[in-house]
Amino acid sequence: MRQVVTANAGKFQADEKTWAREEMVHMTHMEPENFSPNALFRPVVQDYLLPTAAYIAGPAEIAYFAQSEVVYRHLLGRMPVMLPRAGFTLVDAKAIKLRATTC
Repeated sequence: MRQVVTANAGKFQADEKTWAREEMVHMTHMEPENFSPNALFRPVVQDYLLPTAAYIAGPAEIAYFAQSEVVYRHLLGRMPVMLPRAGFTLVDAKAIKLRATTC
């Protein structure tokens, strides 16, 4: 079961449980499989584990990535290069004929 862990005044809390910072760090080292990042932090963790030179994405993905720029810069000191995904439309012969008759 996933639980949100929040930090406040040097303590970490999930529901009614609290841990000191040192205890939480120890747990993440001893049981990393029990921790996972949230959606905004996930790409940063992924890029830390598997460094990315360039990320090819659509407009919505690039906008979403921009939200994590502060986290990237703070933790990794860099962002991967963002490249727009190429877009194109396939047109069949019938559509070509239709276009030719309307122009």
